[in-house]
Amino acid sequence: MSPHKFLPLLLVSSTSFAHQPSVELTPLTVTAAPEQGSGRTVLNKEAFQRQLRRTLGETLEQLPGFNNQSFGPGVGLPVIRGQSGPRVRILQNSLGVNDLSSISPDHAIGLEPLFADRIEVLHGPATLRYGSGIVGGLVNVLDNRIPENLPDRAVEGAGEYRYDSPSDEHAGSARLDAGWGPFAFHLEGLRRTHGDLDTGSGVLDGTDGDAISGSAGISWVGEAGFIGASINRLENTYGVPTFPHHHDEAHDEPHHEEDDHAGEKIYIDLKQTRHDLRAALYAPFPWAEEVRLGFGHTDYRHVEIEGDERGTLWTRQAYESRLELTHAPIGPVTGSVGFQSRHGDLAAIGEEAIVPRTDTENYALFINERLQQGPFLYELGARVEHQRTDAENRRLRRDLPVSGAASVTWQGNDHHRLSLAFTSTQRAPQVQELYAFGVHHASQSFEVGNPNLDREHSHQLELGYRFESSLVIAEINLFHYWIDDYIFFRNSGRIDAESELPIFNATQQNAIFKGFDAQLHFPLLATRQGDLDLILFGDYTRGRLSGGGDVPRMPPLRYGFEFKFHRDEGNAFLRLTRAEAQDHPGRLEAPTPSYVVLNIGGEYRIPTGDRTQVTVFAQGTNLLNQTVRNATSFLRTIAPEPGRGAQAGIRIGF
Repeated sequence: MSPHKFLPLLLVSSTSFAHQPSVELTPLTVTAAPEQGSGRTVLNKEAFQRQLRRTLGETLEQLPGFNNQSFGPGVGLPVIRGQSGPRVRILQNSLGVNDLSSISPDHAIGLEPLFADRIEVLHGPATLRYGSGIVGGLVNVLDNRIPENLPDRAVEGAGEYRYDSPSDEHAGSARLDAGWGPFAFHLEGLRRTHGDLDTGSGVLDGTDGDAISGSAGISWVGEAGFIGASINRLENTYGVPTFPHHHDEAHDEPHHEEDDHAGEKIYIDLKQTRHDLRAALYAPFPWAEEVRLGFGHTDYRHVEIEGDERGTLWTRQAYESRLELTHAPIGPVTGSVGFQSRHGDLAAIGEEAIVPRTDTENYALFINERLQQGPFLYELGARVEHQRTDAENRRLRRDLPVSGAASVTWQGNDHHRLSLAFTSTQRAPQVQELYAFGVHHASQSFEVGNPNLDREHSHQLELGYRFESSLVIAEINLFHYWIDDYIFFRNSGRIDAESELPIFNATQQNAIFKGFDAQLHFPLLATRQGDLDLILFGDYTRGRLSGGGDVPRMPPLRYGFEFKFHRDEGNAFLRLTRAEAQDHPGRLEAPTPSYVVLNIGGEYRIPTGDRTQVTVFAQGTNLLNQTVRNATSFLRTIAPEPGRGAQAGIRIGF
């Protein structure tokens, strides 16, 4: 990016979300606290600690409404209510990760879940503070990379080691926080290695990997606010399962290198450097409770290595900035207004350079307001964007997505909460949807974009109900999405003569998504020896195209139960999940059979001194050794999920 473009971005704006007090929910609660609006959930680390994995998709997939779009063990992208890619935005500390995970299913997310302190999930009006076209939801991974508060002690830290048997994974991480006067320091590092994945019916050759990541941050913290900066480096090499040359969709066995028609092993060598600047002023003016600003720069690149040859090089230079002001209450009205800008340069060089070099600029104004009147909380959100897409040797494109949302939450008493939200949001097409042309080995297709695509326009209606008493906590969320000009790559049924691969065309068609996610939590026993709870859960999404036909790669109906025993010294659980067959896989796509997954495990906190905490944990996964075909995965016919395995590890804090 040239300096004359960079300087206005830095001067005009910066980053981060408006300060709001966090409400940390129990590990089993996945609905926002009522005072936070109808669409905000905050999960503290205990809520996802047990499910922490190498990818964000794996970490979140046991939450109602979430699935993992895997591409071998190295890639796991969150799917929320059947939505993925550009319709689910991933943030890190309220800024986009700005990698390439949203444009191709074989591109890993450029963040490490093991460093997360909290995870926010947003639906409804709150999503418009961060982007447009967010249909499924928004995931914000929060860590302490830039400290906003001084540590409680001069020096504190934590370390963790974990082992995972299906992939022979060894992962170690450490973090250190320190304070000196008004300055706070943060250091963290991780190293992970894993071998080929053992599935329920064989070993996926060429799926080993190696990752290393580290961050350093410093902040000045005072009563009036804080200012800080950080740098992060991530290097991640991972294998991608390969299709046989003459791939048969009905093939039901995992791929082995020794197969007669196997291709060469493919690895992705990802390197990313990220710089962040963040600051806040508390009550800087009588009419402002807080002003938050910041800036993020991501230097991303990966090389696709086939055998011993270095293939296509993908690079992205991305800059994102935010300025958000939380105004003082105007009568009963509270809220914030802000400005956001994004700039990205994308380039691909090599045989699989199927998109042109593209420069994208996006500027947005947004507002989010809340009104509390008796038992009713009203929330409104609006966002206007201007997006400029300048692709090499293509006509300059300009889009003006406009979005709005409204919700109402009724909290009649301590037992009942009812919420209703409506969102209307537009999304400008992405570069691969507009301009792709060529062989995409990851999906084994010949992709053809469409530069004449219109903006995608979605209308989302969500109804939520929560009942809480001493006997049961019940939550259910119903949703219905109407998406006009839904953009997707359709299998044309034709074969490209040179590559002998099916041709997929970017096309638009109206689509409807509907479904639910639900959970019942029954406290069964409460004794001095510990508490025993029973949790029942389920979720379902159905995606249909106008005029008939199914949206491809939708998750199936899931349901199950979990017994959880917890006491001060630790906890234990038994969880069984059944997924029904996916008989609506999309045109010319392969269906997936049903499966049952049984997991069991627990953790124990070893008594130590006041300043040291030691926790050991272990669990058995997929104990029935089921061959799990993931309906949301492009590789469901050749790359099953992990087979029977065990995880074990130790965490030490001081």
